[in-house]
Amino acid sequence: MGKETLKTRYGLEPDPFSDPTALVRWYNNVIDKSVDELDVSDVSRMLRQNLLPDVALARAIELFLENPLDGEILEGDLVELLAAHRTEIAESSHVRSLAAFILKVEAEMDSFDWCDEDDRIQFEDHLRMLKQACSASKK
Repeated sequence: MGKETLKTRYGLEPDPFSDPTALVRWYNNVIDKSVDELDVSDVSRMLRQNLLPDVALARAIELFLENPLDGEILEGDLVELLAAHRTEIAESSHVRSLAAFILKVEAEMDSFDWCDEDDRIQFEDHLRMLKQACSASKK
């Protein structure tokens, strides 16, 4: 995707609000980033705000493939975010690489350093939902 900003690539305009809220400040900041610069917090918020959801979801998948335990607040939040968008995941062009990566993550889960058992169980549940979405894919 290169270093082209979201603003340039998608023709987005900054919000000119004279007394910007935190959301407006975030929006004005995030549109000056390239896709490669988007982090978990950015893609999470982009999906919640319905800002370029296809771009955000594709970047979330890339981040998951780099670090399956990544998260906005807690480790593993990213897999929860992806599981919440499993319909879109099933239609994604990334579904095959994601399905293969999930198998690898499942094989390595015992080696992960879990904060507690509930975190592991929750991660497994979300990973299972994501795996089912990949299995249901027609791609």
